[in-house]
Amino acid sequence: MRQRAEGSPARHVGEEGPRGRSCVGFSVPASAVTEAHSQMKDMNKEVNEVREALDEVTLATFDDLENLYSTRERLHDLIQQGWLSLSKSRYSMGSRAVSTLQYPHHITPQAHVHTSETEGDGLQFLTELTRAQTMEPSEHQQHKVEELGAAESPELRRRKAPPSNGVKEEPSIRDKCPREDKQAGSESSDPLRWFGILVPQNLRQAQGSFREAVLLAGEVATLQARVEERRVRHRALLEKKTALLANDGETRGEERGELLAEQ
Repeated sequence: MRQRAEGSPARHVGEEGPRGRSCVGFSVPASAVTEAHSQMKDMNKEVNEVREALDEVTLATFDDLENLYSTRERLHDLIQQGWLSLSKSRYSMGSRAVSTLQYPHHITPQAHVHTSETEGDGLQFLTELTRAQTMEPSEHQQHKVEELGAAESPELRRRKAPPSNGVKEEPSIRDKCPREDKQAGSESSDPLRWFGILVPQNLRQAQGSFREAVLLAGEVATLQARVEERRVRHRALLEKKTALLANDGETRGEERGELLAEQ
């Protein structure tokens, strides 16, 4: 059996280890073992950070799911209450009095959805409801009427009596404007006016329920997008943790081999 050289940090080929086994025939410097220990500590630190991030994402996902379920329940109740109030109003006014037959030809939407995307939360949906406008003409319509009025000659505007030759005068452009203004004004008015001036209270309650349901629909969409974003992040962190643990296992195996080689 060879004698170990002074200051040598490892054994060489031919040395016997515990239980009479022969060790691996290579030398392992002490610096390599120290470096392996340092790498293992860094890897353990990174694994702990990934585990903490996984815990945070999991807790946040549970909070979002709880809010999502409660908001969905409120949305369901509002829609149910809206349809019930609408059925009561149709019963009191008649099925034909509250139907699609009262819809105008052109409808301007009063609900607008704005989307924005933030890092970590995914898409956000903001629903904005505009107030019902009155029958007043818009600025564009007023400008159109002024242009049409300026296009007429002063003689036509001053003419009131029928012509002496008995020929029927064609209606002027101004005579056609009130109908267009009325139609455009009705399109932007309160939708309750489509069904009459004095509508029952149930119809107003149905409108309020549906308007609030539209706002909650935007919140539900935002929560769903946030839950999906957290699910993707959770999966990515889980894959990263699995890869780190696999590398840690390989490092520990190499370290065991090096320790056996030193014995």
